Amino acid sequence: ISTISAEEFNKGNVNNPQQLLQGKVAGLTVTRAGGDPNQDFTVRMRGLTTLGANSEPLVVIDGVIGGSLNLIDPNDIETIDVLKDASAAAIYGTRGSSGVIIITTKSGRRTDGKATLEYNGYLSAEEIANVIDVASPEKFVELGGNDMGNKTDWLDEVSQTGISQVHNLAFSNNIDQLNYRASINYRGIEGVLGGSGFNQLNGRLNISQKLLNNKLTLSSTVAVTQRNADIGYSQALRYALNFNPTAPVFVNNDPAEGYFETKVQDVYNPVALNELNTNLLRRKSFLGNFQAQYEIIDGLRIGGNYSFQTNSDLSGQYANSQAWFGGQRTNGSATRSSRDDLNELFELTGTYAGNTNAFDYSILGGYSYQRLGFDDFSVTNTDFISNEPSFYDLESGLGISDPNGIKSVASQREESLLASFFGRVNLNFKDAYYLSASYRREGSSKFGANNRWGNFWAVSAGVNITQLTPVPVLDNLKLRAGYGVTGNPPVQNYAFLETLGAGPLGFANGEYIPSIGPQSNPNPDLKWEEKGEFNVGIDFALLNFKLSGSVDYFIRNTSDLLNSVSVPSPPNQYGSSLVNIGELETKGLELQLDYLVIDKANFDWTIGANYSTFNTKLIRFNELANTNLLIANIGPPGLNNTYIIRLAEGEEIGQIMAPHFVRYDENGVAVMLDKEGNETTSRNSDDFIVAGHGLPDFNIGFNNTFKYKNFDLNFFFRGSFGHSLANIQRAYFEHGANVGIGNVVVTKNFTEADGGSDAWHDGYVEKASFLKLDNASLGYNFKLPEGSAFRNLRLYVTGQNLFTITNYSGSDPEVRYYDPGPTTEGNRQNQYGGNILAPGVDRRVTYLPTRTYTFGVNFGF
Repeated sequence: ISTISAEEFNKGNVNNPQQLLQGKVAGLTVTRAGGDPNQDFTVRMRGLTTLGANSEPLVVIDGVIGGSLNLIDPNDIETIDVLKDASAAAIYGTRGSSGVIIITTKSGRRTDGKATLEYNGYLSAEEIANVIDVASPEKFVELGGNDMGNKTDWLDEVSQTGISQVHNLAFSNNIDQLNYRASINYRGIEGVLGGSGFNQLNGRLNISQKLLNNKLTLSSTVAVTQRNADIGYSQALRYALNFNPTAPVFVNNDPAEGYFETKVQDVYNPVALNELNTNLLRRKSFLGNFQAQYEIIDGLRIGGNYSFQTNSDLSGQYANSQAWFGGQRTNGSATRSSRDDLNELFELTGTYAGNTNAFDYSILGGYSYQRLGFDDFSVTNTDFISNEPSFYDLESGLGISDPNGIKSVASQREESLLASFFGRVNLNFKDAYYLSASYRREGSSKFGANNRWGNFWAVSAGVNITQLTPVPVLDNLKLRAGYGVTGNPPVQNYAFLETLGAGPLGFANGEYIPSIGPQSNPNPDLKWEEKGEFNVGIDFALLNFKLSGSVDYFIRNTSDLLNSVSVPSPPNQYGSSLVNIGELETKGLELQLDYLVIDKANFDWTIGANYSTFNTKLIRFNELANTNLLIANIGPPGLNNTYIIRLAEGEEIGQIMAPHFVRYDENGVAVMLDKEGNETTSRNSDDFIVAGHGLPDFNIGFNNTFKYKNFDLNFFFRGSFGHSLANIQRAYFEHGANVGIGNVVVTKNFTEADGGSDAWHDGYVEKASFLKLDNASLGYNFKLPEGSAFRNLRLYVTGQNLFTITNYSGSDPEVRYYDPGPTTEGNRQNQYGGNILAPGVDRRVTYLPTRTYTFGVNFGF
């Protein structure tokens, strides 16, 4: 378990609680390629634990299991605990299989009965930090591009300096037996893509009351959030790099004549794309949590916990009929969609704590019942007589009434139930020997009757050597080991059943009629994915506790992996089935250090560092799976059906495959080696070799904190080393022949001998190790005179992503832990989810990285 307090959180323009932890905990990776403010961070605990189930850690907020991060503002968080190994997380059963992040929010602090009012606010400016190099207008013409007489900085045309403001106001008190804190948070965030960003209002109330001579404690949390977001289209940033740099924004440079388009396939005016199309989201979230705990006798407590959490998304996209990207061919296209999520939790617990002679012990037992569900719908219509109503007047589109028109209607509702019985025992003998054991029996409606219930357990033990005998030099030395088994259910709610759903329209008797067909095959033997993890560690301190740290080694095996595979139809009704497919193994080493270098009256200096490594290997597939599979299609137009990530038994996850490049021939075509070692210009997957690995060998974080009188300075470095990235931008656009369709990528690898229009070989797989100054903050705490109305006053400035040291020629060397898939013409897919088995692919449509400067103030009364 690692604990991070508010003082240790990352500073600056932080809009997601996950970002507070980035680089702070060994074994926990928090990444996001690019600086899109509407994109979530990818979180991995000790690498990959699954193929087709939930790969993100469980979030617990003030006891609410499966808490939504949409409902919590970073300013309201007091501490975050990270449970990394299975022996700690097993008490959470299936939900803790990928680790657990426990968030504790702030409550009333003062005990003198005086109310406090706190304000935290900042203003930040965000800019593009780096781009992949493309030809200047002069270089473009020199290479033979069509000179249209202009010098247009397309990136400047579609980007902006994102000006953001954040305000947090909190009122709290701790009076007699009543403790409360109420806060309201406003975030007005702008992205660097013109028009993108969000406005968010969040309110939270934590209240606790003791009654009956302090034997009964009642507490409640109510939180609400509303976010209005302009998602925008990250494709505009891609086309800003690829559009002809000598072309005008408007035809004849006259806005009245409309936006200029080259009418070349998959090349669009980025300004037109960004200005004419709309992509909006409105999100509403609510949480009500009620807890009661009663002490029957000394040490014996019973408790109950009920929480009700909802999240509602309403989104709309409109592609203007004048927009060549998305709307021109359909005379306008509008989509409206909605999704409502429900998380209802009820828990009963009983705890007993006491001591006998030198033994301290605690016993926990309980029951948990959770209901999860969602319902959604979407409607698409085309062929609008006017663009003005956008997606607010779907019925005015003619596509819905045209048998050959483009339209769609879809809706669904699903639900799953989870019931659990659990228990845990903790023993402590003389603060020297420790033993903990837990057991959880869990049943899920996602499985059939044959395997509905799973058993998950853990045991861990430790011994504090320095409590037993003095150890020279060491102030503390604790040895510990643990083993735990957790489980994972499938993401799908009804995968064990044969389900039916709407199929394509059929034509009969002169009319179109709907069809119904299979959506899944029955699998009554589908069972829990299980993860068994062994962890051994050492905690130590020396130099009078100035230097402290921990070392952990773990080995984890995930068996009965859940994933969908292709099956023959017939005899199956449907072409794929969710099955238990195989086994994964992950090994890793983690190191965490803290060193108080200087501790003087007016000056101190503290260093914190962490190091972590993991290696995930696919041990085996079962007989239904392809044992040597290529995935991650580069995509159309020229590189469609070129698959570049290998998934194979006995091999590491994330192998990037490509043929070996030799030279360019006299026609400028790339010459490669086939598997026999002969030169060839054809692209055959049989000739591919392992050109790189998408996952890093190790990650590091390095923190320095200085305090001099009332000043404090902190700077934090973060790095990932040993990973490679498949640079798809270069594979498509770093070729001289591209001047016929758009601009050319001209990185340090560019050569005019390359006369092709696209290619794929190991020259496009680049080492992407990096070290960056992720965060630097300088603050001043004012010394207030006695009797001042202010209780505290602090000013600070912060910089984020200030510089990056890397040899990668792309815009952002961050590890890609999943592949969003290729984005083709008119495809407005969400770029923030994808294939976790295909890390290391740097797609053409990636939001550019950003650098942020923040000025903030904190004060309280």
